[in-house]
Amino acid sequence: MKPTQNRFQIWALIAISGWLAVWVPWMLAGAVRNMIDGMKPISFLLLGLLGLFARMHLPLRSWQVAAASVTAFPIWALVDAALHPDTHNLLGLEIILYGFFGIPPLVGAVIGKWIEKGHSTS
Repeated sequence: MKPTQNRFQIWALIAISGWLAVWVPWMLAGAVRNMIDGMKPISFLLLGLLGLFARMHLPLRSWQVAAASVTAFPIWALVDAALHPDTHNLLGLEIILYGFFGIPPLVGAVIGKWIEKGHSTS
C-alpha cells in the first residue's frame, strides 16, 4: 500500500469517527430536526477523545487530526446545500462554525502528544 493511500484511509477513518462522535449522541437522545441543531455536549468530549487517541496511535500531526475530525461536516453541508438549495442560507458561517468543532480534537491531540512524549522519555 502506498503511503498516500494509507494516509487517505487514516484521514477517512478519523473523519467518519468525528461524524459518529456527533451523530451517535444525537440519535440516542432522540432525533431533533438535524444533527447539528440537536448536538449534545458529550459530542465535544467524544471529539476530544478522538483527537487524543488518534494522535497517540496514528501517524498524523495534531492539526491534521483536528482537521480530519471535522472534515465530514462541511462536505455534508455542501452536498446538502446542493441537494436542497432553499436550505443553508448561511453556508459560509456554517463552515466557519465547523472549524470551531475542530478545537476539542485539537486539544485532545495536543494532550495525546504530551502523554506520548512523557512515556517515551521515561
